[in-house]
Amino acid sequence: MEYLKIIPNAHNLCMTLDVCSETMNEKSSLVLTHLPCFTHTINLIAECSLNIPSFKGPITKVRDIVKWAKNSVINSDKLTKIQTDSGVPES
Repeated sequence: MEYLKIIPNAHNLCMTLDVCSETMNEKSSLVLTHLPCFTHTINLIAECSLNIPSFKGPITKVRDIVKWAKNSVINSDKLTKIQTDSGVPES
């Protein structure tokens, strides 16, 4: 972190970090504003939601559909046709 010493107005810097304890400990030795990494935070929320019993059923169903579609081109085409027939646009 030596490079921070040569930046004028270093007190105006903000650092985007993961929210894990090791990163937070490293950040505490610096005089920087901490901005948690958005995607890392979203990933942590998703991982925690897997432990909620009421979420397990729907998540399992979605995983099964994805596995089914990835299993073959025919299955993927069937799912695309269902989507098109339902009027849902492809993204």
